[in-house]
Amino acid sequence: AQGWLARHVADHSAVHHLCLLAEHLDQLELTPGVSAPVDSEASLPSTYVALCAKQAQELCMRSPAHEALWLYLRRSTSAAPAALRVRDQAHIGPEPGPEPKTQKEKANLASKDAEVEAVAQKTLLDAKRGCESEASTEAHIIARHAATFLLWRMRSVSASTTIAEHLTEL
Repeated sequence: AQGWLARHVADHSAVHHLCLLAEHLDQLELTPGVSAPVDSEASLPSTYVALCAKQAQELCMRSPAHEALWLYLRRSTSAAPAALRVRDQAHIGPEPGPEPKTQKEKANLASKDAEVEAVAQKTLLDAKRGCESEASTEAHIIARHAATFLLWRMRSVSASTTIAEHLTEL
């Protein structure tokens, strides 16, 4: 499915299908396998949702004018915390808490979130420069997609913070 999406970057239904599939595989606690040679410096994501987020980021950098790819990035990055919550719930019980690996995954997720935001910000700035120097509509489209993604991230982060504050008050 990821290969299809890489070749058909405007396919909204492929994005939806791939994200649903990744979420279900993560609920089954399956781990992505290696189907191609892996670069020794690059680590394989620990969940299918994280694998989708990585691909979505790469595709957005390569083809930023396609709205489906920004929605893919949005869906895959918002689903990643849910995948970790499912894994955390498996550790509730006699054990004192999540394994250190889970804490490491959470720290890695925060780092990946910052990386995704940096890519979107760079894309927005590059597109803004393109809007100022060209009469092309593509730069305006790219700027709109990147700005919409960043606004969504800001709203989701502030909503998460507000929810977390309310939960700690309880």
